[in-house]
Amino acid sequence: MTRNVPFDLDTNAAVCKCSGNKKLNDQKHKCEETCEEDAECENGGTCGGKDGKKFCQCRSGVVGDTCKTVVVCESGIYKDCKDDAGTCSFDLDTNAAVCKCSDNKKLNDQKHKCEDCACGENEDCSFQSGVKTCSCKTGYAKDGGICKKTCEEDAECENGGTCGGKDGKKFCQCRSGVVGDTCKTVVVCKSGIYKDCKDDAGTCSFDLDTNAAVCKCSDNKKLNDQKHKCEDCACGENEDCSFKVV
Repeated sequence: MTRNVPFDLDTNAAVCKCSGNKKLNDQKHKCEETCEEDAECENGGTCGGKDGKKFCQCRSGVVGDTCKTVVVCESGIYKDCKDDAGTCSFDLDTNAAVCKCSDNKKLNDQKHKCEDCACGENEDCSFQSGVKTCSCKTGYAKDGGICKKTCEEDAECENGGTCGGKDGKKFCQCRSGVVGDTCKTVVVCKSGIYKDCKDDAGTCSFDLDTNAAVCKCSDNKKLNDQKHKCEDCACGENEDCSFKVV
């Protein structure tokens, strides 16, 4: 299709007449929006020019009247980094496009797009040469096939646990009936007979002297040793109240 271009009879040459608020950018030989200050230019572009016409000067890899379009994001290797998968943008520090993935997704460095990447508890997931790789988070190390929190001294271990290990890896060694990376969870308190010893009723903890869980009831309550929980227990004046096995 032949496009009609205005012809200047005085100069005997074709001329480009811009529409609207656009002006001819003599360097690019096309019509563009003008600017007054750098703030009007995106992605690190600057506003400059001569002969009374100022245009956005874009960084390499960025185009458009206001430097809005990042080529790599629009039609390059990161064209799929969008919508729910991730966000592609221009990093002013590195002067390059970057793809930031949404939660539970990581950048596959071979396919140049975000993909689901899930690993076990306390593990970080990443793609190495296109292959999904799971590794322990900082402060964790493999122990029996799972990533556990490491320690440096006994003080980091709760409920009488001690810090020890070999091969340069030290973990909390918990007493019987206590579990967790830092020996925080007392099994009997969490899911055993004293699981109801909590909140306003009482407090379940691990007694280091008896090496067993104990349930301490709050005021005006006593431990019902049949139900293994604290209950209201009121008697007459100068009387002690308790629950006995019937």
